[in-house]
Amino acid sequence: MGASHKYICVKSLDNNYIFIYNHDKKRIFSMNTPINFQSKFDLFLDHWSPKIIAEMNDCQFKLVKIKGQFTWHEHKDTDEVFIVINGSMGIEF
Repeated sequence: MGASHKYICVKSLDNNYIFIYNHDKKRIFSMNTPINFQSKFDLFLDHWSPKIIAEMNDCQFKLVKIKGQFTWHEHKDTDEVFIVINGSMGIEF
């Protein structure tokens, strides 16, 4: 088996900073620059083509413009979260 990675994520009291520490409590990542979703959306026009805007550990944060219907599919080895910035989205299972 590979090495086990344990991380601690801490958010500052004013919610402006995110710090990530390893199991030895050494800071390995800090972020204090928020990502402006609208400015990222303005960089592309195509629909149904996810764009990676950030990565942390084994996670990718993607933006995608959607339009119309799309056939549901799954990625068995991933978890997905959908956050709607503008408009609405319906998912039927």
